[in-house]
Amino acid sequence: MIPFLLKSTLLMALLLAVYQLFLGREKMHRFSRYYLLAALLFSLVAPFITFETEQTVIPTLPALAIDRVVEATADAAPTVPATVPEVVEQPKGLDWQMLLLVIYFAVSATFLVRFALNLALVFRRAKMGERQPLAGATLVLMDEPTSPFSFLRFIFVSGKDYQHGVIGPELLTHELTHVRQRHTIDVLLVELLQVVLWFNPLVYLYKRAIRTNHEYLADEHVIDHHLNVKHYQHLLLDTIFRKNTPSLVSNIGYSLTKKRLIMMTKKTSKGKMLTVKLAVLPIVALTMFVFCVRYAEPVKAHSQNKKEKMEKLIIGKKTFEVSSDTLEMIKRLVYERSNVKFRTKGGDWHKPPYEELPDFEKRMCLVGLTTMKVNAPTGAQLAEWSNTSKFGLWIDGKHQKDNSILKNYKPSDFSHFFLSRLYKNAQHGINKGKQYQLDLTTNAGYEKDCREKEKNFQALLKQVRAAQK
Repeated sequence: MIPFLLKSTLLMALLLAVYQLFLGREKMHRFSRYYLLAALLFSLVAPFITFETEQTVIPTLPALAIDRVVEATADAAPTVPATVPEVVEQPKGLDWQMLLLVIYFAVSATFLVRFALNLALVFRRAKMGERQPLAGATLVLMDEPTSPFSFLRFIFVSGKDYQHGVIGPELLTHELTHVRQRHTIDVLLVELLQVVLWFNPLVYLYKRAIRTNHEYLADEHVIDHHLNVKHYQHLLLDTIFRKNTPSLVSNIGYSLTKKRLIMMTKKTSKGKMLTVKLAVLPIVALTMFVFCVRYAEPVKAHSQNKKEKMEKLIIGKKTFEVSSDTLEMIKRLVYERSNVKFRTKGGDWHKPPYEELPDFEKRMCLVGLTTMKVNAPTGAQLAEWSNTSKFGLWIDGKHQKDNSILKNYKPSDFSHFFLSRLYKNAQHGINKGKQYQLDLTTNAGYEKDCREKEKNFQALLKQVRAAQK
């Protein structure tokens, strides 16, 4: 969400700056209207548009068929798979993300309610006032004094002023222009956008620029038809003090500034209009190119002469040599088929994408595939481990109730041992009171483990290489 807002805001600022520098000072209001609307919409859509110089193809891999899930039972201490990183639970604190979301939706709801109330107010006035047809629009005569304003196909005026001829034809032409050019649609679009992006000050600047442009268009049409600029300006000055208009409508006195009065008398030649357009369009095109084009690294085919980095792995009793890309895809497969989950600050458990794992945890995905180093116990260690009350004993993965079974073995019968503290959730039943967990692997068990790991790794390697073709 943050990258979208940053990219969108920067685009809005750049395109608005282009408008202010080139278009806002010239009398080319129709082009400016469509430019502002297009700039606003493009700023919201562009973050989702990406053109790549080359298509990068990421092969999809079939599901890994080997998925060993370790389950804890009442009579066995739970063993932790080697591929499972340690889960660190963070202390709970104030969830700022949730607080910001609550504030955002609360303010958005306030703007939405205000928007709905303004709509209801306009339609209520249209329903209560006396209606008369007027050149394809509907004239609504209201009881209270007000400046003329328009909304959709309705033109609202003071009934008393209209009947006494106070409202000149120039003012009605002004409002008819708003109706015929459908300026209300622009206003409603920006108002709805303001509900969602109320925190972005650029939305308010666009809103002001769009509504001022509407007044330029209406003023231009009035002057072209009535040909009396000074008389029209005096009418505007006499009318703007009669407010009482809703915020959603187009009204005669909106933003009656010195700049607007100057714009009524300004002349812009066709040649200058063409020059400005030709200057603006390349700038906009360049902006689109910079924000939407992403340079992608081309995928290197395996048949290319470039030598790939190879890595050696000892699996079981065999040595495998694979490329770095192949090894990375194998680690991804192991992780995606594992039951690893992480606890967030909010207390929820989730499984992040492989790309988000730290390098250390990515390497841990290979631990369950690699061969255990030969680590035979000594006679003194076997004698100490015979204490059933202190050590929980597993031989080749099978739990032993009586450690005295070790008297039937000699140190050379074992290839590997692993000693750790007994987990609390396993200290019950026959394990109650015991402090350590001892896992012994016999020579036969070691040979079996090596064969299984070789077989499993070869199956993984076959799947990855098939997907790489």
